[in-house]
Amino acid sequence: MSIFPSRLTLEITLQIHSNSDPILDAEGRMNDESRWRDWASNAKSQIQKRRDEDQKKSDLFVAEQDLKKAHAPKVWASIRKDIEDMCRALNAEMGREVIASESPKMNEVKLRAVDSGVASIATFDPSTMQIETSAPGAPNIYTASVSNGQFVFKLADRPVQPHEIAKRFLDSVVNLIR
Repeated sequence: MSIFPSRLTLEITLQIHSNSDPILDAEGRMNDESRWRDWASNAKSQIQKRRDEDQKKSDLFVAEQDLKKAHAPKVWASIRKDIEDMCRALNAEMGREVIASESPKMNEVKLRAVDSGVASIATFDPSTMQIETSAPGAPNIYTASVSNGQFVFKLADRPVQPHEIAKRFLDSVVNLIR
């Protein structure tokens, strides 16, 4: 007597599947292809979503840089003109020159309190798109920025209007006059 059966029965099951149906092996386990299909599909979606988000951020950064490059020099020119006009107005009001304004360079305005000789300088750096005002006791750096799609200069993350930059700079010089 043999321990092997004389007859062997083989049962084959044919399964038709779609791409979303799991493919089972002969023992009823999912084969490697179907086991990872859902994971791979989800991973692909996550990767594509991150790439799309990165591209949107990159596009926004480029657009903001273009906006800053287009507007910062014009706004600086406006601030510079306001500073010079405010000096003329104060000197006219005082009946004499109390503040001397010098603009040796397009990116610089130098103010000097005539009586004391103390000077303050405002400069615009087109490479960093910053305006720096250096007055004794009141240095400030205004950084070009885009907020809600609009160009602005900011001081410590607070939007500042161009005329306010000019006024603050002049006020720091006026405070030196006795």
